[in-house]
Amino acid sequence: ELAGTLAALAGARWPWAPCGRKGITGRVNTVRAETRLPAAECSAMPRRSLHSRRVSTLTTARTRMRPFAPDDVEAAFGVFGDAEVMRWCAGEADASVEATRDRLARYAAHQVRYGFSKWAVLDGVSGEYLGDAGIMTLRETSELELGFRLARHAWGRGLATEVARAWLEHGLRTLGLPRVIAFAHPDNAASLRVLDKLGMTFDRSDRLAGMDALVYTAP
Repeated sequence: ELAGTLAALAGARWPWAPCGRKGITGRVNTVRAETRLPAAECSAMPRRSLHSRRVSTLTTARTRMRPFAPDDVEAAFGVFGDAEVMRWCAGEADASVEATRDRLARYAAHQVRYGFSKWAVLDGVSGEYLGDAGIMTLRETSELELGFRLARHAWGRGLATEVARAWLEHGLRTLGLPRVIAFAHPDNAASLRVLDKLGMTFDRSDRLAGMDALVYTAP
């Protein structure tokens, strides 16, 4: 299934190359931005998250989450291209469907390499696309970052906490990740409440992904 996703999303270079003695080179955030991560950061990733423990679906009381598929592009653009949704997110809203296609290609590459990434969040009954959630490597610090983002019609229902909790537990318990961070802009009260509800601990103030950020950590 993932191989089919990668083939269908072809056209964008993948952001991650295999770990090696000289590290891994990849493009992050935009298709042209490049970064190099030292090999030590590759070896710090838990072996079982790199190779085994790969899961294709996560479910909560009201949602189902899975890796992005090619058919998700249009629905995903409805969220990634919404300036109000992206107001507090790193970077700007996607300007086109092709920008979202490139974004999903990066997510798919991370999924293939590590066994986790940002996944599509779907309504558990109707299958309607609601947003995305998951864990990815943060470019600036190489920390493992929990992120979540929902369409406006899904706000105010506790779904962000629900999907974020599922991913945090999956990362720490199933994947065996040693530490997961999450961050939000100091004015993003809704996301900060979610991090508090998850029981994450305030770690520091920082500037990440081009914005001021309050960083929380678990465990």
